[in-house]
Amino acid sequence: MAIHHVTIAELKGILPGGGVLIDVREPEEYSAGHISGSTNIPLSTLADNVERFKDEFDVYLVCNSGRKSLSACEFLHDRDVNNVVNVASGVLGWVAAGGVLTSGDQP
Repeated sequence: MAIHHVTIAELKGILPGGGVLIDVREPEEYSAGHISGSTNIPLSTLADNVERFKDEFDVYLVCNSGRKSLSACEFLHDRDVNNVVNVASGVLGWVAAGGVLTSGDQP
């Protein structure tokens, strides 16, 4: 099964409807600035958190540029989690599109 991707413009339309956004960067990266409402589950902990991604709805994965989140999607697909979607261009794309970031540990 192919990995699905969304653009930042598509993500901006999804999030107000309650879309689940997971930031797969490390905690210090997340704390420095993340998309409001995202939850931090670092790529380094995915093996211990596979069950958290199993949902009937799509789960959107984001990182800084889209590469780590793509790796996370591939990792999860290999474990039969097929509802994950990569956010192309990541947090950098979010900022480039005029999105603001939230700092700290809270979503």
